[in-house]
Amino acid sequence: MTYFLLLFLALFQSAISPGRGTGAVASVAVPGYSDNFSGTGALSANWTVVTASGYTSLARVSGQAQSSPSGTKGLAIYTGGTFGPDQQSQATWGVSSDGGATGVCVRMNASGNGYCWIVQARTIYLITGGGGVTALTTSCPSTALTGIVRLSVSGTTLTCANIVGGFPTAGAVSVTDSTYTTGYPGILVDGAADATNYIVNWSGQ
Repeated sequence: MTYFLLLFLALFQSAISPGRGTGAVASVAVPGYSDNFSGTGALSANWTVVTASGYTSLARVSGQAQSSPSGTKGLAIYTGGTFGPDQQSQATWGVSSDGGATGVCVRMNASGNGYCWIVQARTIYLITGGGGVTALTTSCPSTALTGIVRLSVSGTTLTCANIVGGFPTAGAVSVTDSTYTTGYPGILVDGAADATNYIVNWSGQ
């Protein structure tokens, strides 16, 4: 009996341990970080506001991340986690008509250097000092005024994609750039274009 019990435990351990046996869980996505911006007030301490190029803060407004003060443009990066060079930033964005520079960012730092997908413009920008100095592509997928968007980077490849059912839809666009290799995922909300623009249900890894 003891022999069979030990054999069962050994097989079970092999099945659940990453990288071991046919039951390895290496294919399972590693959980990242998320924020649904519930409530009202300042963003949590996990976020760092980027003030380069005149950006202001962001705040939770009835469960949405909006610019603060209202009518300004806010940029924040999620520094409450550990991120490698390969990252993604995903969120639901919402605009009434003019999304302006609202979007999601990767490899962004507190000096305002990184990459952002400006959703309505269908453009991934190389951002330096908070300003979009180079449009790496202007062919990102067209997105509804409210929808789930994801900017990801792997190595030197950046990809913008609409997300439906948890998966990228057809039409995702990729472009390469090697300017920045480190930083954090983040969000950009352009309340100057429309004070009601928002980001909600953010996740990153």
